[in-house]
Amino acid sequence: LFILLSGFILFTGSKSSDKKENHQKVIKKIGLFAVFSISIALLIFNWKLFSSSVFEYKFYSSKATSYFFTSDKVDDNFEKKSMVSYNQIVNKLNTFPNQIGTDGNSLEIYKAIFARKEKNYEKAIDHYKEAIIQVPGYKKCINNIIWIYYNDLKNNDSALFYSKKQFKKYPFDNNSYLMLRNIYKENGDTTKVMETITRFLKYSPKDIKNWMSKAYNYYNYYRDKKGALQILDSAITINPESKKELKAYQKLFID
Repeated sequence: LFILLSGFILFTGSKSSDKKENHQKVIKKIGLFAVFSISIALLIFNWKLFSSSVFEYKFYSSKATSYFFTSDKVDDNFEKKSMVSYNQIVNKLNTFPNQIGTDGNSLEIYKAIFARKEKNYEKAIDHYKEAIIQVPGYKKCINNIIWIYYNDLKNNDSALFYSKKQFKKYPFDNNSYLMLRNIYKENGDTTKVMETITRFLKYSPKDIKNWMSKAYNYYNYYRDKKGALQILDSAITINPESKKELKAYQKLFID
């Protein structure tokens, strides 16, 4: 369509003198060359875009990376699930202008997955950060950054930094809560463990298991049965429909 319209514009117009006509011929030749060059460039660009879309669709449909959206670690069978390398993913997944994939998430996530598979952890973190810019609010990207620092790089300081930010933003999210609580536990910060549980229950008061967890951790840290029982009494007041279950758990703290 671009070629046809350009040709029509270039080759229409009134006849003029020989000098003017020669001048127009030169302009037309230059115009034709420009049209041809632009058309070839557009053809190459659109073909690469099309090829990228086909590759991305087949890749996503294969479910080769589906476990990555539910698991925190790279499993041992990943090599069997997909033979695609990180470099192939980077070369074949054209992220401009289509930055969003078939699943509605940034294509940077796929690059991060394979960078992590090849133990290029810093590069994986960079891809996840780029994905966050493209699709703000996607919690799994931040969670994966935290788990890379926590599980792969063994960098508790960075994991704690991102976990605190994530939990502050999503205090009701169970994954964000568990990540931060576990890091505090590993660091031996009992006060922060209890503060994290209390904050989570403020936004998720119906979570019976974490009321039990709060009572257990309180007793485990302070050896205070009365305090643990009071925590469970609060849980019963807020969740009368779970009274039987919580009463049964209270018996563990009664001599």
